[in-house]
Amino acid sequence: MRVDVAEIGAPMASAAQCALMPVGAVAASMAEALADGNVIFVASDEQRAEAVAMALQRAAPDSDVVHYPSSDALPGESAPASPGNIGRRVAALRRIRQLTFDGERTIALITTVEAAASAVAPPAGFDAIPPALTIGDMIDADSFTATLEEIGYFADDRVDEPGEMAVRGQVIDLFPADATLPARIEIDDGRIVAIRAYDPATQLGSDTLDTLEIGRVTEPPPSEGRASVFDHLPGAAIAADPDAEKRRDRFIALARDPAGTGRACSVIDRVAWDSAVAGHSIIDLDAQPVAEAPRFVEGKMPLRAFARAADAMFATGGRVIVLGAERDLRFLSPRLARALGHEVESLARWTDLAAVAPGTCGLLAMPIDRGWTATGLLAVSATDLLGSRALVWEASSNGLDALRGQSGEIRLGDVVVHEEFGIGKVSGLEPMQVDGEDLGDAVVLEYAGGSRRLMPVDDADRLWRYGADAEAVTLDKLDGSSWAKRRGAIDLAIAESARDLTALASQRSGRAAPALAPDAAGYERFASGFPFTETPDQARAIAAVRADLASGRPMDRLVVGDVGYGKTEVAMRAVALAALAGKQSILAAPTTAYVWLAAICLP
Repeated sequence: MRVDVAEIGAPMASAAQCALMPVGAVAASMAEALADGNVIFVASDEQRAEAVAMALQRAAPDSDVVHYPSSDALPGESAPASPGNIGRRVAALRRIRQLTFDGERTIALITTVEAAASAVAPPAGFDAIPPALTIGDMIDADSFTATLEEIGYFADDRVDEPGEMAVRGQVIDLFPADATLPARIEIDDGRIVAIRAYDPATQLGSDTLDTLEIGRVTEPPPSEGRASVFDHLPGAAIAADPDAEKRRDRFIALARDPAGTGRACSVIDRVAWDSAVAGHSIIDLDAQPVAEAPRFVEGKMPLRAFARAADAMFATGGRVIVLGAERDLRFLSPRLARALGHEVESLARWTDLAAVAPGTCGLLAMPIDRGWTATGLLAVSATDLLGSRALVWEASSNGLDALRGQSGEIRLGDVVVHEEFGIGKVSGLEPMQVDGEDLGDAVVLEYAGGSRRLMPVDDADRLWRYGADAEAVTLDKLDGSSWAKRRGAIDLAIAESARDLTALASQRSGRAAPALAPDAAGYERFASGFPFTETPDQARAIAAVRADLASGRPMDRLVVGDVGYGKTEVAMRAVALAALAGKQSILAAPTTAYVWLAAICLP
């Protein structure tokens, strides 16, 4: 519902005490509003803004969705935002500028209260085209380095963070501020001959790029005053979370003089905010009551319960849709059809639901954490039906896995073992060519006497990291003769270890343990109490632990992760599974407070 008003303040204030609308419902409302023109959504926090942007990209694939993040610098602090954060924000506003000029598709700008309350350069400040490199271009390393320094890049020996660069003769490593991976530019006779993205951890190249755009690491300089985010998409309908006004006022007060330090940051006050949104229309998210959909997985026979709820909605002339990751929808589609007694229909966008035949359930690839209900609508997420087994986002990886297994930890200078040539040292990466044909990157292995061997990255599965420093080990000869002697002794030791391990495995296989596979509904009720969605790594660890506990054999598993990476959540789920199965557990915690927090989480 859109209402033309002069300012956004009053409607937002009246809804300040309301609970936040489910992410999926917000994305659906924005998708419907995009049929009438551009939209802006102001979220309470960064995590919610990201979730809405991801959902809206699936709900409205015919529109351009741009996420403008808030600064990761603390208000009023002298330390600037990180280069990667600045790069993403500058790239977002530049993209809005370009899309506005194109005018071919509607635009959705998703941002946060803090980002919307921060002053930015006017739209014209983002007209400057960022530098770009293309294969075949002439390039002078010195002048190019000066250009990078002008837009905020700085030199570093190892380029693994946004905003860093390194010039090494005919090779330039560069991490564009708005990119997810750095790039390696190869130069021959003053001309760019190759551009490759590479993994910052392994330094190994991946995709070949034709063109590389280099985003700014600094904000555009102020010109003709400052502006707000709303000025970058004039005429767009605006929606905001109900607590936006309260959060805005708190942020402005903090930014103007944090803790009495006297260091203020650039923000727009309430008068400037109201002036910026004057003339915009508002998408009233409270126009229609919305509630969370039933959590079917927490009851008996969730698909049957869903079918009953769907039939009740169909009986009133309402619509039903199931939302989730493509993997989950493939799994659910035939099962939903059997439960409902008729076929389900796959949709390409949210607005297609209006054209679905009455009494037919729609499916849309739009991963969200919870479904919702509204007048005439039942929207159910895959998590409502599958619980913790469902994907809330499509897993992706920005890194490479060229060095598989333990070798993924290999760095330049490490001592390694090649299964055919023995112990050597990784001394670098070089492009590999045969008869003028580019064969990609090769790992340079150094052996005794300074001899070298180039190993194609595709053969990286034959390489392992050796657990010693270079000074503490003798490198093998390049011809493999010294390695053959070492390997004979190693083979004997391996054979003895294999016999011992086989005997141990045989003993363990004969041992039994209670199979802990409690009622799924009780477990899902417990799991739904955690405030955050599991990361892909957490989900894999949880699935492995659940399988171990239900196997009927003693579990022998170690969960490894850095501080704050969610190991305790995995452990708490294991404890809950034991408790729900009527068994006892022991949780060893480092502090009394930790024990208390863990205790209140248990069922």
